[in-house]
Amino acid sequence: MARTKALVRESKDYLTQQLEILGLPYICGEGNYVIIRLPFSDTLAYRKLMRMGYMVRTMTGVCLY
Repeated sequence: MARTKALVRESKDYLTQQLEILGLPYICGEGNYVIIRLPFSDTLAYRKLMRMGYMVRTMTGVCLY
């Protein structure tokens, strides 16, 4: 379990650094997720990322901020 926690923490750190570089706003929770506001359709991102093997969820219609 410690290895999994470390991997999640390292992956989230890397992802949030890249989001900062890209200037994309995000919410980083305590769990194994990051919510990102995209400047285009989240459905398009969902399709492309799932094809690449990344598990994502769309948040269409949800206003978080």
